[in-house]
Amino acid sequence: MRKKIILGCVLLLIITVVVIFSVSFSYNYNENIEGETMQYLKENKAEIYVVPTMKDTIKENAAWCGTFQLVWNDMQDNLVQGDVIFTEPNVFADNLNKQSFKAKDLSEESYYKTWGLVSKSLRDEIEHGIKDKFNETSDILNSIDWTEEPEKYLFYAMLKKEFEFPKEFDILEKSNFKNIENVDYFGIDESTDSSVRNQVDVLYYENNNNFAVKLNTKTNDEIILARKNNGINFEEIYNEIIKRSQEFKGEKTFGEKDVLKVPNLNMDVLRKFDEVIGKTFLDKDGESMCIAQALQTIKMELNNKGGKIKSEAAIVTLKSAMVAVEYQPREFIFNDDYVIFLKEKDKDVPYFAAFINDINLFNKK
Repeated sequence: MRKKIILGCVLLLIITVVVIFSVSFSYNYNENIEGETMQYLKENKAEIYVVPTMKDTIKENAAWCGTFQLVWNDMQDNLVQGDVIFTEPNVFADNLNKQSFKAKDLSEESYYKTWGLVSKSLRDEIEHGIKDKFNETSDILNSIDWTEEPEKYLFYAMLKKEFEFPKEFDILEKSNFKNIENVDYFGIDESTDSSVRNQVDVLYYENNNNFAVKLNTKTNDEIILARKNNGINFEEIYNEIIKRSQEFKGEKTFGEKDVLKVPNLNMDVLRKFDEVIGKTFLDKDGESMCIAQALQTIKMELNNKGGKIKSEAAIVTLKSAMVAVEYQPREFIFNDDYVIFLKEKDKDVPYFAAFINDINLFNKK
């Protein structure tokens, strides 16, 4: 009996240890899996799709800002002095080469840009430049590889704007945006002062799902908002808005009973343009170059008082050495599936063909 009791205790102890180990292992395993899952979701969450030009095809939740085009222009004009042509077709490069947005499309006080050989002095120049002009620090300079190498260039740009409405719009009651609840809105309702209505221009109005308006600011900035638009890119959509506004014959004054409701915006996005990173092209001297880094940030806010935008972009290029390829002897060894044809020299078609998969069937002994 005593032996049975001892044996039972031993078995109980073993079972307890196994259970504790299993629970511990399961906890650690699940913790690791959860961590990996969270990391995956963090890296692959739905994001704003930033396009480099207004000509690029967009889908839902897309954005564009001209800073990346500015750095591309400087690379194109100074390093290449012509179109940037990759060894393989690239729609992004084709659209960027058109330079549909240039520095002349901005006021001088709203942007800073420079380029040069990657060096500590260039970084100091940029940091002092944006501090002096905008009282800003950079969000991307720490992401740049500052290792100095021969013919390694950085092209950099920052855009910064702040704007206020002449009169603050009303803060409206929170409501839905599609199926998202409790969204903050600003705008105009029946109780809003007429002075606020005067800062809104109607561009066109078909119905309550198809319209466009313009919000005027104290500066030369205008905010154009539109619904129900056609076009595969921002350029087509914008041109359609302008065309429809010019053709609209209805009332363009925002009426005393008209209602405006605009959601607050607060976006912060970083875009690495993998579509051009690693691509090679020739500079103005015929030397092979490679895009090592290409990135852009966009921060934008809009509320009842006004808004602001800050965007940076950078391209880093490296000399891409042409590696001499040493000739390697080739091996023509038919040791796997192959086909064979037999034909006469002066004939157009073979007189025998075979696909050989099992050599034993073709090698009777």
